[in-house]
Amino acid sequence: GNLDALPEGSRYQIFTAPGDQSLLARATRLLRAVLPVDVVAVDEEGHEGRYSQMTHYHRRAITDARGAALIFASPDSLLSTDALRYVVARHAVGMRAVVVPPVRLTKESVLPALVARGSAAFAPRELVRFALDHLHPATLAYMADASRFNAFPTGLQWRVGEEGMISRSFHLYPLMLAPVHLALPARTIDSNYIEHCVPNMEDIDVVTDSDVLAMFDLTAKRRYGGRAKTRTMRIWRLASVAGRCSPHHLLFWRHAIRLHTDVLDARWSAVEKESAAIADLVLARRHLARRLHPMLRVISSMQQRVERRARDLRRRAPRLRLKRIVRVVAIARKRVRRKMKRPSRGGAET
Repeated sequence: GNLDALPEGSRYQIFTAPGDQSLLARATRLLRAVLPVDVVAVDEEGHEGRYSQMTHYHRRAITDARGAALIFASPDSLLSTDALRYVVARHAVGMRAVVVPPVRLTKESVLPALVARGSAAFAPRELVRFALDHLHPATLAYMADASRFNAFPTGLQWRVGEEGMISRSFHLYPLMLAPVHLALPARTIDSNYIEHCVPNMEDIDVVTDSDVLAMFDLTAKRRYGGRAKTRTMRIWRLASVAGRCSPHHLLFWRHAIRLHTDVLDARWSAVEKESAAIADLVLARRHLARRLHPMLRVISSMQQRVERRARDLRRRAPRLRLKRIVRVVAIARKRVRRKMKRPSRGGAET
């Protein structure tokens, strides 16, 4: 269970477009049996794009909360059992934020698997085991051993056999926020918003063990698929991102987050040590990399153009080969017809 862990007086608010309000009101009947539910229609005029709309909803939620603690529950996400119980307990001892790694799963494969399973309730290790079979291409592009690594990475992940992975990220998702200052986000809440509303980093709980809390986002496969990717992981690209990060983001990067399906053994210690060495190297190079950032953007732009051209050629290749074959066949037909029209040299004389 998760919702039953919320303290008395909690409310569940769903922000949506005006056209969806009546549909969601009918779909939340079971939820209303657990706690009060508000389905709030928000005018989306002037907010083009997915992220702009989401930030608009978050601004409205923060304003309505008037300084109360908020849990930002994405509609397309999976939480391990008792995750919110942990969040409530951390808030009770004075924590102002609980942040988790943004690991994406492929929605198209997850949803049928959930239907076949018959339940979306997972113990932490069960959820990690389930998630490892459905990692999104964008998540795979952050793996240290990826053959196609993200060109401008905000994190890095290391596999630990078949039992899970260690994640380091500059941007962690604030599952819970209890703002000290009632600031409103100008961009997504995992950007610079946390440092404005919770300036003291000691008030932020970075969840480093999936046994405590596991959370995964469900994302359509087509999303994030077109982002530029380099051939292999590059320290300088990570350092370039680090050079533009806030102290809060750099603090997040220093945490090794373990997502595991079994007990942590010596292999985990070895991989964590390897990740720490790379993390330190990235931080050491961040100032110089920041100066090189414009050059890296130019290189990435050139790489994207080359890759688009290569994809176009690959798509056209079957048609080109077919045209070549048709042309050869047409030439052969003409030659046969010419031979058939020629008079026979060995014909009878009259």
